[in-house]
Amino acid sequence: MEMRGTSIDDAYGAIKFKNVLYQNKNDSYTFKDFEVTSVFDINNERTIRVNSPEIVEGNLKGKFAIKEVPNLLRNSFGDIYTKYKPYSVKEAQYFNFNFKIYNKIVEIFSSQLNLGSNTFIRGRVESDPKNFKLTFRSPSIKLEDFFASKIEVQLINDNPLFNSYVEVDSLATPYYNASKFSLINVTLNDTLYVKSEFKGGENTADAFDLNLYYTIDDTNKSVVGIKKSYANFKNTPWLLNESQNQLKLQSLKIMLGWLKIGIKKLPKVAPKTPPKLKNPCADDMMFYTVCL
Repeated sequence: MEMRGTSIDDAYGAIKFKNVLYQNKNDSYTFKDFEVTSVFDINNERTIRVNSPEIVEGNLKGKFAIKEVPNLLRNSFGDIYTKYKPYSVKEAQYFNFNFKIYNKIVEIFSSQLNLGSNTFIRGRVESDPKNFKLTFRSPSIKLEDFFASKIEVQLINDNPLFNSYVEVDSLATPYYNASKFSLINVTLNDTLYVKSEFKGGENTADAFDLNLYYTIDDTNKSVVGIKKSYANFKNTPWLLNESQNQLKLQSLKIMLGWLKIGIKKLPKVAPKTPPKLKNPCADDMMFYTVCL
């Protein structure tokens, strides 16, 4: 280790590792070469570079405090959601990042997860989360019996057209296969609007065009709703919320992190009517001739 400085925020130099052995409950992992360098330029911009052909390669460059990087990231991702309360951070911080991720480091955290070669993540983070940008691309991701190919994710918090975009060429699961999947969302007036299109089923005969929204009400409960949407499932066309009223899942509670979901009121079912979903009254959501 060849490092100089008075603290982690002004330290510069290099840390080199040789033949590192890491063990967990799943397996043992050996890394031949691993180097981390830190340098400052004449403008006091810091570049932290990671070089490991088996773990990750890339750099992070800007003006930032190491201890505040986690909260800078939390604020950047949290700004996508409605009524997010950001962490307090120092102003005028920023950094650009660009990393190529190798599967060996992923195996340490999850032996069931596998990333394709040439997977990378890059973007920019600032004290102002509105300026957050991120691009993630991977040729394939496999998790147990789930497989996705040609994945791209974009997050741009200050984009007036969309805040996030997800595209997956094909998705295979034990339950349902889909292709040409796309999801786009934007936040307007404390409400997150989501539009998703994809094909699926045998010979990709099924087609979906779904429009959803998410917000937090005055009692701090999450509300998920359906706007006018279309689906063709098993040769049967469906029209959801034809009247364009906000079709709400009443009393839905979602607490991310420990993922607790509950719905107070169950929908009523009325037989012998056309296959249509709508919201005929304010208090209940009614389903007609639902057969999956």
